[in-house]
Amino acid sequence: MQMQHRYPPPRALLVLLSAAFPASALVSEGLGHLAGDGYTRLREARRSAAPALAPPGALEVEHGFDVLRYELFLQADPDTRRIVGAAGISVRGTAPSLDEIGLHLADLQVDTLRVDGAAAEHASLGDSLRILLPQPLASGDTLCIDIAYSGEPSAGLYFRSLDGEHVVYTYNAPYDARHWFPCWDLPGDKARARITVRADENHHVYANGTLVGVTPPRAGERTWVWEENHAIATYLISVAIGPYATLRDTVEVDGAPVPLHHEVFPEDSTRALYDFAHVGEILDFLATDTREPYPFDKYGYGEAPGLPGAMEDQTCVTIGSSLITGTRAYEDVVAHEAAHMWFGDLVTPTDFRSVWLNEGFATYWDALFTRHFYGSSAFRARLIVFRRRRGPLWDSTPIFDPPLAQIYSSIEYEKAALVLHMLRYVMGAGPFSDAIAAHVDQGRFGHASTETFQELCETAHGGGLGWFFDEWIYAAGQPSYLWSWRESLPGTLSLRFEQPALPRFEMPLPLRAHGPWGSEDLRVDVAALEVVEAELAVPGPVDSVSFDPELWILCDALLQPWTGLDTNTPPAPSTRLGRPAPNPFNPSVVLPFELARPQHVSLAIYDSRGALVDELLDAPLSAGRHALRWQGRDSKGRACVSGVYHVRLSAEDGVRRVRMVLIR
Repeated sequence: MQMQHRYPPPRALLVLLSAAFPASALVSEGLGHLAGDGYTRLREARRSAAPALAPPGALEVEHGFDVLRYELFLQADPDTRRIVGAAGISVRGTAPSLDEIGLHLADLQVDTLRVDGAAAEHASLGDSLRILLPQPLASGDTLCIDIAYSGEPSAGLYFRSLDGEHVVYTYNAPYDARHWFPCWDLPGDKARARITVRADENHHVYANGTLVGVTPPRAGERTWVWEENHAIATYLISVAIGPYATLRDTVEVDGAPVPLHHEVFPEDSTRALYDFAHVGEILDFLATDTREPYPFDKYGYGEAPGLPGAMEDQTCVTIGSSLITGTRAYEDVVAHEAAHMWFGDLVTPTDFRSVWLNEGFATYWDALFTRHFYGSSAFRARLIVFRRRRGPLWDSTPIFDPPLAQIYSSIEYEKAALVLHMLRYVMGAGPFSDAIAAHVDQGRFGHASTETFQELCETAHGGGLGWFFDEWIYAAGQPSYLWSWRESLPGTLSLRFEQPALPRFEMPLPLRAHGPWGSEDLRVDVAALEVVEAELAVPGPVDSVSFDPELWILCDALLQPWTGLDTNTPPAPSTRLGRPAPNPFNPSVVLPFELARPQHVSLAIYDSRGALVDELLDAPLSAGRHALRWQGRDSKGRACVSGVYHVRLSAEDGVRRVRMVLIR
């Protein structure tokens, strides 16, 4: 049977609207009636917008359909904080036969509901709306569900005021679109959308896609129509209503014109023009680096008062007023959200277990733009900032499938970006670039998963990368190395790497040897073993060796005196407590120590007053090198304050102490 797309025509939706909302008829007209720490703010925005991070909820009904299109109407009353709305939802069956359809809808009351024009039985339970179909839906067939609704959203849509003027904006991530319109509110089903909004005649309405019509003022109101002609996930559907000034421009992106359309408050216009001045260069860099032209009909930013961060709504980023400073202090956020047009909006994760395909990618490519535009030193500084975001989650929570409350934490932003940087080193710049281009091309206007991304990387690499993804994506933690070197023979460099703590990682490690002849970059494949030794040829005598001078690898590395088996240096005669690394530190530190013989030892942390903070070890250990990591927390798990702390190692053959500094 030939598939027929039965999108609800605008008039069909208006019939439903006219019954629910007796106001002026919609008249479509032309456009002549229109007059930087960034990532902490991004995470705060998500937490403040949806503090409960409600899970998908009751999904008793099989998702045996594909949403093709949303036709939405919205009118918001700032005085009562209530909305009235209507949705025409076109779906196509994917199951052999479907008797009922389940949608998400929270907080809102269904006033009328029809399926293909006929009244249909339905029931609301929690955030689920179950619809009994008058006729079973066969695979490949389509139908349209028309729903008129009203209520007071508790999330997803927000009412704010600015100098006595009302402002309304939406913020859906991750599962809050259901609070202001009925939908299938999971990222695995994308659809096209038309968004119609009735608002105060003195306000502008900003939404996804292209503005296709605005009515003349009537009875103090105007109606705006926006059309998103490309597939969009519900968490990216956006509406902003307020007393905005419109900033327009056109930039050339990879040889093609892209309209820019920003909506900001008049008093912020000058600041916004300065802050957004590099958007053209950002988009052009992203298009070139991903080998994918800018994919949508426009791009821009809509200002939202009280929002501490920004949200990558498709074609119309929602950005908090506090990030528009006129100093480009948050250009990292501006670039981050632009990168999402490729990573998240064009290619959307099938589900939020792979949220790192959004946030880690956007974080890394905003840093890559920093390198492109400001140079290598600025890029290196960004990598150092990313590393400083490390917290307990990095050692306890994998990047893939994080707990719901952690999907917008630093493991998905900074750690995932650093993992991508390592993957570039492991694969090589050329194959990595090929894999990214294939990821964007294969997922264009659709979806991707961690599994599909790994497959594309392995194809470009020409070999398996399961070991890398198992260590860095599906498991938590990072390696800690104790390493040493010696010039065993002229022109021969001996290296030793120890991983005393679990988990142990398999990784290629970059080093740089220096001598009178200059310097040479080296690469050593280190297996997931406690000790690995290697010998490499070098051009001549070696004065020094640098570990990972370009910051490719996320790890702790502490240089030790040579302890290889072929040395003539006798082993240490007694217990030795090494230097903490790094020192000063934040948030964690590695504490290496060495035992000349098996014995019972204890290792404890004391503050500057001599009070016990935490005992990290009290157990028998074998002879040899060991290391423990302290996370900067006391015995009850509370974060310690900045200051001087003392490490005390007590063994049968003596007590050793060392001092370290915690800087928050």
